[in-house]
Amino acid sequence: MSDLDSSGLDRLTASLRVYSPNLDPERVTKALKVQPQWAWRKGESVRGRPAVVGMWCLELESEPPDPIDAIRKLLAATSGDTAAWQSLRADYEIDIFFGVWMASDNAAFSIPSDLMMELAVRGVSVAWDVYESVHD
Repeated sequence: MSDLDSSGLDRLTASLRVYSPNLDPERVTKALKVQPQWAWRKGESVRGRPAVVGMWCLELESEPPDPIDAIRKLLAATSGDTAAWQSLRADYEIDIFFGVWMASDNAAFSIPSDLMMELAVRGVSVAWDVYESVHD
């Protein structure tokens, strides 16, 4: 679990995304040594429309919802080869994207400095979409 209480989170999805107009999904798979849940090239049909960028995505749903655990699991599932990450970063954007659904109006967590260093060395940004959970 994170250093702070993340019990205010109802649900959390985390996705390691690599994207670019000129993305080669096979190159990403080979470099990171893991198969994505989904990937496509620019122009391929995605949900009935041509994709405007290429995308490679490794996704997980964190149970219980813990963003720090999710980051650690995504990084552990991929290659630790810094040169491979830097090669990808030279041509593509890389981030870990979170979808967060709140169980209450407040939740707190922090990303430990050692984990921020792991992300920085790989050139991985972190992005968040936060939603209000609606319960009947």
